[in-house]
Amino acid sequence: ASLDNAGGFRRTTTGGVGQIEMWVGDNAPNCVGNTNWMPITDPDFVDITTFVIDDSNSFTGTVIEEGGATLTQRVRRINFQLEGRLLLDNAITRRVEDTIRVRNDFLN
Repeated sequence: ASLDNAGGFRRTTTGGVGQIEMWVGDNAPNCVGNTNWMPITDPDFVDITTFVIDDSNSFTGTVIEEGGATLTQRVRRINFQLEGRLLLDNAITRRVEDTIRVRNDFLN
C-alpha cells in the first residue's frame, strides 16, 4: 500500500480476486481492516493482479536562499505498475507502468 497523512491506495483480495481501494478517512490510513477504505475497481469484472508503488527514485536536495538560509527540498518521483485481467476472459489483460513526478515538492 502507498500511504501518507493525506490518503492512500492499496490492493486487497477477496476470494482470490484483487481490487484497488482508496482511503477516504480524515486521518492517516489504517492498513488493518476495511473502515474508511472505498473500492475503486469492481471485483465482479476485473481481477487486479499487480499494484506496485515505488518512490525509491525520490531524492532530497538543498536550496540556499538569497539571505543564506538553507532549506531542504524533497522531490518525489513515483513509479507505479498496475495490471489486471478481465474475469469473463482471463486472456484479456492490461498493464500500465509510469513514472510520476509529484509537482508539489516538500520544503522544510
